[in-house]
Amino acid sequence: MSASSTFLSSRLFCAIPLLFATSTAWAQNIVIQGHITNTTTGKPVAGVSVALRGTTVGTDTDANGDYRLANVAPGPYTLGVRMVGYATQERRVTVAADQTLTQDFTLSETQHDLDEVAVTGVHNRYHRPNPSNSLRLGEPLLEAPQNVQVVTSQLLADQQIFTPVEGISRNVSGVVTPGHWNNVYARITIRGFNTGFGSLRNGMSTGNYFGPLAEDASFIERVEFVKGPGGFLVSNTDAGGFYNVVLKAPTGVSRQSVGLTLGSFGQYRATADIDGKLSKDNKLQYRLNVMGQSLDSYQGADFNRKVALAPSLRYQLDDKTSITAQYVYQYSNFSVAGNYVFSPNTYKSVGQDFSLYDPAMGSSRVNDHSAFANIEHRLNDNWKVTGQVAYLRYAMRGLSNWIAAGSFNPLATFTVPMANGGAPNRTIAGTNVLNRSLFLYDVDNTTLVGQAFLNGTVETGPVQHRIIVGLDASSKSYAADFGAAGFLPLDITQPTYYGAAPASLSDQDALRARDLDQRGPTKGLTKYAGLYVQDELGFFNNVLRLTLAARYSNNNDVRNRVKKDVVTPRFGLSATVLPHTAVYAVYDQSYIAQTAVDVNNEVLPPQRGKNIEVGIKRDWLDGRFSTTVAAFNITKTNIAQALQPVNPAFPQAQVAIGEVRSRGIEADFTGELVSGLNLVANYSFLDPTITKDNNEANVGRRLGSTAKHNSNAWLNYRWQRGSLKGFGLSGGMQWQVDRYAGLGNQGTVLPDNYFRLDAGVSWQGEHLGVNLLVNNITGRYNYIAGAYNPASGTGATAIGSFYYWQPENPTNFRLTAGYTF
Repeated sequence: MSASSTFLSSRLFCAIPLLFATSTAWAQNIVIQGHITNTTTGKPVAGVSVALRGTTVGTDTDANGDYRLANVAPGPYTLGVRMVGYATQERRVTVAADQTLTQDFTLSETQHDLDEVAVTGVHNRYHRPNPSNSLRLGEPLLEAPQNVQVVTSQLLADQQIFTPVEGISRNVSGVVTPGHWNNVYARITIRGFNTGFGSLRNGMSTGNYFGPLAEDASFIERVEFVKGPGGFLVSNTDAGGFYNVVLKAPTGVSRQSVGLTLGSFGQYRATADIDGKLSKDNKLQYRLNVMGQSLDSYQGADFNRKVALAPSLRYQLDDKTSITAQYVYQYSNFSVAGNYVFSPNTYKSVGQDFSLYDPAMGSSRVNDHSAFANIEHRLNDNWKVTGQVAYLRYAMRGLSNWIAAGSFNPLATFTVPMANGGAPNRTIAGTNVLNRSLFLYDVDNTTLVGQAFLNGTVETGPVQHRIIVGLDASSKSYAADFGAAGFLPLDITQPTYYGAAPASLSDQDALRARDLDQRGPTKGLTKYAGLYVQDELGFFNNVLRLTLAARYSNNNDVRNRVKKDVVTPRFGLSATVLPHTAVYAVYDQSYIAQTAVDVNNEVLPPQRGKNIEVGIKRDWLDGRFSTTVAAFNITKTNIAQALQPVNPAFPQAQVAIGEVRSRGIEADFTGELVSGLNLVANYSFLDPTITKDNNEANVGRRLGSTAKHNSNAWLNYRWQRGSLKGFGLSGGMQWQVDRYAGLGNQGTVLPDNYFRLDAGVSWQGEHLGVNLLVNNITGRYNYIAGAYNPASGTGATAIGSFYYWQPENPTNFRLTAGYTF
C-alpha cells in the first residue's frame, strides 16, 4: 500500500471517533412512557421493544415492564411494541411540546415468531434476549445453560451481508468460514469443527450431500448460533455446534419495502419485501420476499447470477391455533465451485484477480426448492404443542476444477488440440504451468424432515418444571457424479484463456445423457428417528435451574445396511446470581454415525463428541446490551483411521482410535451502548489439537481451517436528533492470528494473519434509507483455505510441490438504497 493511502486510512480512522462524538442534542421535554403486561397472567413483560415507527427513537421495557421514550419531537407517530412470542401492536399517537403521554399495553401470546424489523428502528438493532420458537427452549437466553448467539436481520443489512458465506461468522465468537466456494453453499466452522453442508432452517436439519444453497439474506429473519452439541434440537452433528436460520414469515402488520444495490465487480441486486393481511379480521396473513442479483468477480471471468422467491402464508384459526406455510425457491447460475488458485511459489504469489475458471469450460446451475409447514396449538396458558414438516429438493449440474498430473513439472509438455480444426494446436510447458482438470459437479438431494414437540411448565410444590418432549424423523437421499470432464493447461504467470472449448474438454451433454440417478456412482439414503426429553427444574423461585435431558437416536444407513441406536445425555446447571446475571455449566454429547468397518467386517461405533462448558451471562443497561463469556472443552473420539499395518486379506479395514480435542475461551458483546450506538464485538482463543492418531507424528498438531486468536468488532452510530438526525457511521474489524492450514496440513501455521477494516456512511429517513459500505479499505491481500502439498509422483506425470488458497475481495464497495412504504 502506498504512503499516501496509509496516511489517508490512518486519518480516516482517527476522524471516525470524533464524528461519533459530535452529535448535536436538543431537548424537546416530550416523554412517552407506559407499562406493558401479559394479557393472560397480568404480569409485567420485560425486554419488549418499543419504538416510534420510521424514526430512530426506541427502547426496551425494564424488569418491571416499564418503558420511557424521552426527547421526542412534536408531531404524530406510530408507536409500536413487539417481542418474540407476542402479537405486535401499533397505535397512532400525537404529542405536543412539554407533554408527557402515557401509553400502556397488554400483550397476547402468539404461536409464531415475529419479523424483527416490524417496529424496530435503529434502537437495539443487534440484541435479542429470547430465542426463536424453533429452538424449543421456551426461556430467555440469559437463563439457558447454553451459549446461544443471535445475528439479526438488521445487523446483516447494516453490514450488507447477503449470504451466510459473506461474513456472518464475524458476528459470533469462535466461528469462521473456511472457504467461500463462489457463495454457493455454506461451510462454517464452530469451535474448530465443521458444521457440514447446510444449516438448520426453522429448527429442522436440512443439510444434505453438497447442499442446500446458502440462504439469501432477503428471506432471513435471524440466524441463531448454538455452541456445543445442542441436543435439544439435534445430536447427529459435530460437537462444535450448529446454526439455525429462521425464515421471514407474516407478521400481521402491513408493510412493504424495496431495495436496490450497486457494488464493485458488476454487482446489481434488487429486493422486495411485501408483508400484509388478506382478511379484514387479520386471521389470514401473507408475506412475499423476492431477490434478483447479478455479480461478476474480482477473479477473472468468474460470475454468479441468482434469483430467490419466498412466499409464505399464516392462518390464525383461533386465539390458540395457527398454521404457517412457507416456500423458498433459489436459482443460481455460476462459473465453477471452488475458486481456489494454485502456485509453486508460496501464498499470494499470484494476484487476487487470478482465476482458474475459463469460459470455455461452461457454467454451473442449481435449482433449490424447499417447503415448510407448521401448526402450533396452545393447549392452555402453560402448554403448547407444535408439529412441522419440511421438504427440500436440490439439483445441481455443476463444474469444479483442480490440479492434475504434470502440473508445475519441468518435464511435462502439454499439447491442446483445438476443437474447430482450423486453429493450430496449442503447446505449453514449464514449471509455472498448471494442468487444470475439469470435473462434473452434479448432485441431486431430496430431504424430508418431520418434527413434533411439546413445551410446557408445571409446578410440583416449590419446584418449577420447564419440559420439552420432542419427536424427530428424517429421510435424506442423494445421487452424485464427479466424473472427469477434460483438462486445460494454463501458464499462471502469463494466463491465456480459450475462446472456445478445445478438444481436450469432454462433451458435457454426452456425459449427462443419462439421468443422474442412473449414472451417478455416489449415492446414499439415510433415515433418522429420534426422541428428546428434557426437564429443567427451577428452585428458589427459579433462581437455580437444573436441566436433565436425553436424546435417543435411531440411524439407518439404508444403502450400506447399517443401523445404530445412540443415546446422548444432556445435563445443565444455571443460576441467577445477581439481577440480570447468570452463570451456567453444561455437559452435552453428539455423535456421527460411521460406515467404515473393522477387520471383522463390523461397522465401527459412532464418532462421539463430548462438551463440558461453563460460562457467565449478563444483560446490561436495562437489557439493551448483553455479554457472554464461556470456557469449553470438547473431545471427539472414535475417529476412523486406516488399520496399521494393513491387513492384506482386508485392506479396507479401519480402526476407531482417532481423537481430537478443542478447548478455548470465547466472549461476545452485543447491543446498544447509548442511544443510537450499537456494538457487536467478540473474541475467541482456540486450541484444537489432535490427541490420538495411528501416526504418532500427527499427535499434538492443530486442526486445519482454524485460528488460535479470532477478534471481531462492528460499531454503528446514528444521530438521533439535531441537524445530523438520521445520518450514521459504521466501522468494522476482523483479525485472525495464528491460522492453521486446512485439508491435509494439520498443524501447519499459515505465514499470514487475516486482517480487514471496513467503514460506511448511511442515512435513514422516515421512508428512504441509503447505506454506503466500503470493505477492506486498506486493500490488504487476504486469503482463506490455505494449504501446501509436497511433490508427488515420478516422471512427466509427477506434480510439483504447490500451494493453494482462496483469495478474498480487494477493496470493494456496496451502495444500497431502500424505501419503505
